Amino acid sequence: MSARLGVLLLSLLLCVQAAAGATVLQDLARGDEAYARRAEGHTGLWAAPGPISEAIEAYEKALLADPDNQLARTKLLRALFFKGDYVVRDRDTKLRIFERGQAVGEDGITRLIAGTKLDRAGGKHHDELIEHLRNEPHAAGVYYWSAIHWGLWGRHRGKIAAARQGVASKVRNYARIVNSVDSTYESGGGHRMLGRLHAEAPKIPFVTGWVSRALAISELEAARSFSDDPLTLLYYIEALFEYDTSRHDEAIDLLRSLVTREPEPGAVVEHMRAVSDARVLLDRLSK
Repeated sequence: MSARLGVLLLSLLLCVQAAAGATVLQDLARGDEAYARRAEGHTGLWAAPGPISEAIEAYEKALLADPDNQLARTKLLRALFFKGDYVVRDRDTKLRIFERGQAVGEDGITRLIAGTKLDRAGGKHHDELIEHLRNEPHAAGVYYWSAIHWGLWGRHRGKIAAARQGVASKVRNYARIVNSVDSTYESGGGHRMLGRLHAEAPKIPFVTGWVSRALAISELEAARSFSDDPLTLLYYIEALFEYDTSRHDEAIDLLRSLVTREPEPGAVVEHMRAVSDARVLLDRLSK
């Protein structure tokens, strides 16, 4: 091959790569535009399927074109979560969506640790894993949304059955990794996830004996230091009512303030659902 032909082939390859990269960026932008409209056409506490399905399609196209693009992966996982939790009402369909999220997330984690001898959950090499992941810009997102899909799959599959299959331990390990890599991700999302896990997971000897109701409260308090959004606040209030009787007056005050909250423009359906659940809790406590 002549030097001139080699240069031409290299230039052609670079052009193809640049075009492919531009297409991925276009798909991500198209997905972001649709995701921003996810509350459009919602009926009460349920979102319409159209906008979020558009977002998922765009993110899937971007990820298919560039499987190592972890930003596309986190956006796809986030969109799948929204569809599974706020659009779909049928249990079996929810499970299929969360199973899809599990597969997408686990593939992302495999790619994040490719070429290393690290275990995906850290194990005895937790510090080495964290050091490695801190050099990966979207590692916290991949682990966070993967844990979300595992946790929601477990909730709809059945908490005890899921715990026996190791789902609770996986969520705990992934949430810890999120906190170690970037505790600010999703406004203290790792802490919120751990708090919710310790509040909801059944305590099964030799399976989830590590569950701590005190940690449920402290982790949710940590999450509130990043954001007092309606969902975090609701989880915190529920944990106080369930596990700390000495703070019921505080919980009642927080609950009464929560039910008057207006949903924020960027998360209308999510916040409406949290406020609605808060009203149901307040009504129950008032009887």
